[in-house]
Amino acid sequence: MMKRVESWLTEEIGLDPNSVGPDLIARAIQRRFDECRITNEGDYLALLHSSEYERQQLIEETVVPETWFFRDQGPFRYLQTWAQGRSNHSVLRIASVPCSQGEEPYSIAIALFEAGYQPGEFQIDGYDISLRVLQKAHAGFYRTNSFRQTVPNQEVYFQPQRGGYQLRDAYRSFVNFEWGNLLDPTFGRDKPLYDVIFCRNLLIYLDAPSRKRAAQTLDRLLAPNGLLFAGAVEALQSISDQFESVREPMAFVYRRKINTPKDAQRVQPGLKTVSIEPRQKINIGTQLKKSPGKPAPQQPSLDVARELSDQGRLQEARTIVENYIETQAPDADAFYLHGLIQQASNEMGAAEESYLKALFLQPLHTGALAQMALLRDQRGDRMTAERFRRRLQRVTDMSERLETTVLQ
Repeated sequence: MMKRVESWLTEEIGLDPNSVGPDLIARAIQRRFDECRITNEGDYLALLHSSEYERQQLIEETVVPETWFFRDQGPFRYLQTWAQGRSNHSVLRIASVPCSQGEEPYSIAIALFEAGYQPGEFQIDGYDISLRVLQKAHAGFYRTNSFRQTVPNQEVYFQPQRGGYQLRDAYRSFVNFEWGNLLDPTFGRDKPLYDVIFCRNLLIYLDAPSRKRAAQTLDRLLAPNGLLFAGAVEALQSISDQFESVREPMAFVYRRKINTPKDAQRVQPGLKTVSIEPRQKINIGTQLKKSPGKPAPQQPSLDVARELSDQGRLQEARTIVENYIETQAPDADAFYLHGLIQQASNEMGAAEESYLKALFLQPLHTGALAQMALLRDQRGDRMTAERFRRRLQRVTDMSERLETTVLQ
């Protein structure tokens, strides 16, 4: 019934309906039908093409902001170390796209302050396609759900208030928020190149052509020696051959390839950029030459990590799993096991993130569905917990029917 409206969303913002579930898109469109008192898809499409306001309202209905401060701590740790080792002392330029309600760009600012940076030494631009979340980012007020990870020296940056925490005014000014659509060909053309871009957990929601368009834009915006942080399941090399992994465990960070001397000099017309040397990680073990003819040692498997986890040797198991996630193709079982280890270590927010990554890769993963239902119950989110249980029950029923059919 609403396929043409879905197609418009894919064309406009690159949204792949399957990434968020067709039911969510259908409900969002139906809410706009009801609000506009329209019952016919053709009438709504006509309104959509004639009204900029309605186009934005439909986008607002389909955007589901879900993030928190210091989500995945690996990228922020690497950013701090890299930023401390910069040899160039020009202003560090960073983009966060999408920036959602501001948790990520403010986390970047806090990480830089904790790394010794001073006001005026960095500039952060936060972009999002939702005006609603940008208003919340400007306000800087956050409830406890945004603090699933530890914020360093939280009392320095936030003032406790009834129902949540207010980012202190002195720190809100270090992030500039703007509306922006990464798929717009003009996106960022009036800006100098960025030394660092955070574009995490966006590409997984886009269809294949839109992912390639987004990667081209990121390539255009990134300084020659800049860093690009992506999400854990966003294998950027499979989307664009312009990027290569920095191979920093759990940071999920990439560098734009420099293919020719001409590429190394590339800048936007009329705009200046700075060349920044990323830190080089030195591992003494890699300096030793391998004996000729000897194969590289095989990495421990997930089975080994499971055994260690069952024995209570969580740190050893975590090391194996995180190395596996960083070096192998995205794997639902790896993220699920990572979540179990994090949950056993009382890192509930991180565990939930790992289970969601497992479900993105394998929507019918029974273990991840069961754990998400449990975690949501513990947080008091009964409605969402029940949705996960219903999905788990459907998977169980389907398996039982399949088993019965085979036996017959």
